[in-house]
Amino acid sequence: MIYLRKTDYSENIQKAAYMLLNEAIEKEFNLSYIQIEKDEYGKPHLVGRTDIHFSLSHTDGMVAVILSNNEVGIDIEKIRPINIRIAEKVCTQDEKDDIMRREDKDIQFLKYWTLKESYVKAIGQGLRFGLKNISFQLSADSICSNDKNAMFDLFLRDEYIVAVCCLDGNIPKIKL
Repeated sequence: MIYLRKTDYSENIQKAAYMLLNEAIEKEFNLSYIQIEKDEYGKPHLVGRTDIHFSLSHTDGMVAVILSNNEVGIDIEKIRPINIRIAEKVCTQDEKDDIMRREDKDIQFLKYWTLKESYVKAIGQGLRFGLKNISFQLSADSICSNDKNAMFDLFLRDEYIVAVCCLDGNIPKIKL
């Protein structure tokens, strides 16, 4: 399941994300106490529960959590102006070409960015993986990547872009 929650800007956003995670796990799995630890790459997981996978993300004013029985990743970004030169560092040439031919360059870049972030979270490598190593082709109704074992979804919610990745499984449903 995917959980999204608006937050107050004065709130500790990381704490808000973990509070939402606790609420989601209690609701979905009836667990009132969870212990989290990080692996050698910094990916958090539940101690003693290899059957529950999760990912967290936060941005200005919003937190997101995804829960699944498979490895998952989520990223959320507030839509805002972007220094498009960042695309040189993280996007493939085809992705950069796609961004540059769009009127909504900022939104298109954020779509690629959030998809890439959701993927590196799902595989547990973080940014050390190298964001150019995962590539995407986006159309109005599909997301294709060079990892055929990964499924993706991308959606807009208010002024936010949310991308999710699920390895070897289906994309969970959204719960607000």
